Amino acid sequence: IDSSVLVAVQEALLADEQIGVEYRGMDSEEIKPMRLHPLGMVSRGPVTYLVATAFDYADVRLYAVHRMTSATRTGEPIKRPDGFDLDAYIQAGGLHFGNGKTVRLSAWVTEWLARILEETPLSLDQKLQSEGDRVKLTATVADSWQLHWWLMSQGNGIEVTAPVALRRKISKLLADAAKQYVNQPAKK
Repeated sequence: IDSSVLVAVQEALLADEQIGVEYRGMDSEEIKPMRLHPLGMVSRGPVTYLVATAFDYADVRLYAVHRMTSATRTGEPIKRPDGFDLDAYIQAGGLHFGNGKTVRLSAWVTEWLARILEETPLSLDQKLQSEGDRVKLTATVADSWQLHWWLMSQGNGIEVTAPVALRRKISKLLADAAKQYVNQPAKK
């Protein structure tokens, strides 16, 4: 992150001021000028995001600070969406980069993964119930690419049982991945 960008963003956030930024979206090489209304800053792992609205729109979005090539305080007050609360936004899944929908996840997990989930639950309503050498997991979670990525990253440590559409998707992705390893030498 450019330190001058970070300082401008932080100062604008503290002063409730709009900022003008030059921003490169994740799927674009084009840098676009934007006027943002900062509402908060959050970190997900090594990435810092500005929670903001853009221009005169009311929808709250995340903007990766490292994709900002410049940032300038405008001196103009922000327009805060009615009733916006950063904690409520986060609790509702605003950091999960999904469509805002949730699913009731049901899965079998290994005892090892269950221990991790006890310390770092997926949701407030998460339940873990031991049954033999596996543990039944249920949790209401955001239906997002991050959920799918996390499920895939658990490999044979998890078996999704519901929702059925999610089970099918994960099953297909894992089968496609396994095909790359069957009776084929690695490509150099």
